[in-house]
Order: sequence, then C-alpha cells, then structure tokens
Amino acid sequence: MVVDKHIWPRPVKTQFGEANDAVQHGESLRLELEQSRGELEACQQRLARIDELFVVHRKSEALLHSEKNLTEMIARGDPLEAILEGSCKLV
Repeated sequence: MVVDKHIWPRPVKTQFGEANDAVQHGESLRLELEQSRGELEACQQRLARIDELFVVHRKSEALLHSEKNLTEMIARGDPLEAILEGSCKLV
C-alpha cells in the first residue's frame, strides 16, 4: 500500500483545527436548540392562552343563547313559573 506523504499523516495543526471547528459547530447547534426550545415554550404558552379564551368564548355564547331564550319566553307571555325556572337555570 502506498501512502501519499502529503495526506498522511496529517499535520497536528490541521487535526486541532478540525476538532476546533467541530466543537464550534456543536456549540452553535446547542445555542440554536436553546433558542428553539424558548420559542417552543412561548408558543405553548400562547396556545394555552388561546384555549382559555376559547373556553370563555364558548361559555359566553351559551349564556347569550340562554338569555335569548329567556327573553323570547317573556315576549311570548309564557307562564311566570317557567320564566323564573329558566332564569334560575341561567344563573
């Protein structure tokens, strides 16, 4: 087997340079991962807030629907007992 003297063995300076580049690349990836984790956490917090707002919105829609039904009962002249019962269920 013939070994090219220009390639092997590589100079120590080249080996350390490559190792240093690999370490710097690894550090760069670590920092990028930390940043991505932070962005993911912020996104999860925003989604949790949206979920909370959605629940509140659904409850307010249900309340509005019940109020509308109660108003219609009053407008139709339904018996007071039914109106009061509907009002109590609303609360």
